[in-house]
Amino acid sequence: MREKNCNFLISAMTGTLAAAAFRYITFKYPTSPVGIETLGNIKAYLILAVLWLGIFFGLDILLEKILKRDIPKLLAYVITFIEGSACAYISIRLYNILGRGRNPKYVVLGAVFILGIVFCASFGKGRFISKFFRRSKSLFLWLETGALAVIWYLTSATVNTFEHYSFGRSYNIYHSAAYLDSILNTYYGVPFTGLESELYGHYSIIMLPFMKLFGMNTNTIGIMLGLLTAACFILLCACIMMSTDSFILKVFGIGGLGIYGVTAYSIYWQSFPHRMIFPSLVIFVLTFAAFRKKFGPKLFYIGLLIPTLALIWNTESGAVVMVAWALCGAESIFPKLPKLARFFISLLISVAASVTGALIVVNIYNRICGGAWIGPKELIGFQATGFVGHISKGLDSGNALHVHIFAMLFICAVYGIRELYIHKNTSVKATFAIAVAAIGLGIGTYYINNPSGGEGILSMYFMLASVIVLSCAKISRDPYNLAKTCLAIYAAMALFCGGINGRELIPQVGSHKSAYAYDYSKFRSFCKDLDSRIAPDTVGGGFGTTQVFMELGRDRVGRDFHFRMEELGEPEHFIKFCDGNDSFEGYEVKDQIFYEDVAFNYYEKIH
Repeated sequence: MREKNCNFLISAMTGTLAAAAFRYITFKYPTSPVGIETLGNIKAYLILAVLWLGIFFGLDILLEKILKRDIPKLLAYVITFIEGSACAYISIRLYNILGRGRNPKYVVLGAVFILGIVFCASFGKGRFISKFFRRSKSLFLWLETGALAVIWYLTSATVNTFEHYSFGRSYNIYHSAAYLDSILNTYYGVPFTGLESELYGHYSIIMLPFMKLFGMNTNTIGIMLGLLTAACFILLCACIMMSTDSFILKVFGIGGLGIYGVTAYSIYWQSFPHRMIFPSLVIFVLTFAAFRKKFGPKLFYIGLLIPTLALIWNTESGAVVMVAWALCGAESIFPKLPKLARFFISLLISVAASVTGALIVVNIYNRICGGAWIGPKELIGFQATGFVGHISKGLDSGNALHVHIFAMLFICAVYGIRELYIHKNTSVKATFAIAVAAIGLGIGTYYINNPSGGEGILSMYFMLASVIVLSCAKISRDPYNLAKTCLAIYAAMALFCGGINGRELIPQVGSHKSAYAYDYSKFRSFCKDLDSRIAPDTVGGGFGTTQVFMELGRDRVGRDFHFRMEELGEPEHFIKFCDGNDSFEGYEVKDQIFYEDVAFNYYEKIH
């Protein structure tokens, strides 16, 4: 075992140095053939992942064959010192990105926190603390989870999409309308047409029964998304509890996830929670299956429903879930085959079953509504039009933080793969680690160029990975364990910086409340006044009108969140959001209706 640990140290260091060198070159010389501007962020980060993981595992396997004895202890300590120095360096860089500069208070707090939590994590269950909290520690963890779940609920249950908060008023109207359009169209039985109607997936089919049951308006949708967001947080906290021994680490891990993993505090539903719902579910299912030792063919085949629904819900996160679900098959089907072969077989089954199932569901809906047959290209909709290339450059939020997020996920991937595929140890922590790494790297690679929805869609995985890495700490003079503890210090820094960075979250909830983000009655009063001032035959089109016509209980006729006059035909009356393009031949403005400074024109046909 000592020889394997030394192989691990050498392989990890070599892979890390190669990835760091590539990262330096691609960002230092952005216009070179391997520069970030030439490759784009998506390709650059994919190469980074392949380089790091490929060199690490390739060298680890090679050394296992040629290095039959332990390396000198002095050399092991030298390697550990190099890796420890690298961890110290990137910890300082992370603090400079997420911390509070050179403020002595935060420097001292950070040092005390890191030393304390690494010490507690190193002693596993923490006998002293566990004995004191013998009867109440589980209750405390669930109370903490419940309290923070309320915060996560409030991040998404923003039912008044016209109020000024987060990204700004017109941004909310436009993007919430883009999200709501698909739901409204499905509610009225409009067939899917491809491209923008499936920009976020075919989630409206799944939401349709709830809309029929509880009502079709932004109040219902906002509350539903809030509840789904809270449920995601609870599932992920349960994974932390199942996979982590240290009580203190559970407390701070849940806290870090709760206040920093939700930094995408906005109306941008498309990113948060839309693209985290099924990933959170599959992480929980895989972790719970390992915890209860329930991996088996039955779970894998029945559970194919999860990636199928995930693909219907959202194309990109659904694709990531399909890959992650193959991990379940690798643990359960064809036990006589090597685990890696089982993974590829289960991946083929997962993709084939999910795509087929999604096509069946979407085509049943489309044919009932009088639409055309939908093929694989239409299923992925907007993604088939070069959308990935469209966002492949220009990372507005910068690469500094994303590099740390990827680094932590890489460490998780190394640990999970080594335990599950090399040591063949199906532990709860290893399963949790590889599930987080697989989903986090998949989501992160795609959204590395889409900062519009905030960083929360990635910071969630950052916090989860930090908890996993920190839980591997073990205070010892052994070089291998020293290296793990150095990584744990880096993870502790991430947890600390996440905590101080997200400490304004609760006041932010108050500011959203004061901005009437949760007050639907105000919007309802506006719609009631508008209803009294327009003719019964009035139709609408374009963003902003979606929310209004949902509240009025009318079909707005216009199907796109962009205003298209040809879609309306030649109506007698229509309303449109004022955006500077407000003159139409043959029509005159009869009234202008305001929601604070948001204006709608009411048009009447000239006879």
